[in-house]
Amino acid sequence: MSTVVVLNLASSGHVNPTLPLVNELVGRGENITYYSIERYKQDIESSGAHFRSYSHPDMVEPRFHEGGHIGVMAYLASAALSILPALLKEIKEIEPDYILLDSMCLWGNYVNQILDIPCITFSSIFVMHPKLDADRILDMSYGNLPSSTILKGLKALHKYFQTSQKIDNEYGCISPGLIEAFSNQHKLNILFTSKILHPLPELFNDDMYKFVGPSIAHRSKDGNFLLGNIGTKKIIYISFGTIVKPDIQFYQDCFEAFGACDGGESPYQVIWSTGDKIDLKKIDNIPSNFDTYSYVPQLEILQHVDVFITHGGMNSTGEALFNDVPLVIIPQRGDAYLVMEQVAKCGAGIGIHPADVNPKSLRHAVDKILTTPSFKSEAGNIGNELRAGGGYIKAANEIQQFKLVSGL
Repeated sequence: MSTVVVLNLASSGHVNPTLPLVNELVGRGENITYYSIERYKQDIESSGAHFRSYSHPDMVEPRFHEGGHIGVMAYLASAALSILPALLKEIKEIEPDYILLDSMCLWGNYVNQILDIPCITFSSIFVMHPKLDADRILDMSYGNLPSSTILKGLKALHKYFQTSQKIDNEYGCISPGLIEAFSNQHKLNILFTSKILHPLPELFNDDMYKFVGPSIAHRSKDGNFLLGNIGTKKIIYISFGTIVKPDIQFYQDCFEAFGACDGGESPYQVIWSTGDKIDLKKIDNIPSNFDTYSYVPQLEILQHVDVFITHGGMNSTGEALFNDVPLVIIPQRGDAYLVMEQVAKCGAGIGIHPADVNPKSLRHAVDKILTTPSFKSEAGNIGNELRAGGGYIKAANEIQQFKLVSGL
């Protein structure tokens, strides 16, 4: 049995994929302490891990970042500066044999440098490879973003340099650049996606990268969601995750594109998961064929869906393709633009840039997917590979094998 610490970002898209893996590792005898915020305490403890809160939970609260990838780096550096003193002290006391580390967890990078504890990386996003040059990365990250976002990214870069310099001076670290900040590469890197979906898959032939597909297990709070009498209607599912908050105009565009109006019938049944940032009572004229909820059991819903309209988060995208569901992706931040490009490149969906969203473009994208069989078949091809990846069981096996070989 090993003593393990999990260092992760405190958002659903990063936490949820780790819970089945943590539960599996605990079942195999690992003693795991998982750092997060109070919101995820119950889920983490249900997985069998010991929950421990970050010392400044407000600093790691999930939020919508401006300025693209570098905006995220600036936020992570500020969080690291606040939480490192207590985190380093506590991890020294825990004395873990190894750390399970999210690919974006910047404070985990610093912990590894300062305490020299072996790390295994897991990733819920596309990771960057050391062989990429900065020009290619910047083009991939910012090539499709509006100029206002690029300007905010430049401001964020200045903030990142200021904060990381403080950390380097205090702890004798070398703060990561753009590649390492989004990869945290170690001798074993577990990617919760498919190689055919990942950008530049030819760079990831090294045995240190293990593509295991989505880490999916039954979530006890999902319950039994009743879809009701759908009949022959096509089911559209809309969700922008837990962080992104669409504006009211987007709701109105969807109502016009897919709603039943003037007493007429719509060929669609729409299930909309709005999250907890929208007060549904303030939204007027919701069409009769729209079922709106603050939360739905996404894994269950996706087994019945024909098209998924999403912000392009990797967790939601992976779960949709795992269930052979084609997507309409409307990216809201940097990594989602990469997801949109890859899904479209693979033929499993259509991307719409936020500035181009209107009732006509939404309706056109959905109808094209529904009337073009290749979208469903290509989503199924990716789904086959994701399911064959082995998920959290394969990830646990890889960790166990790595421990044997490395003597952990």
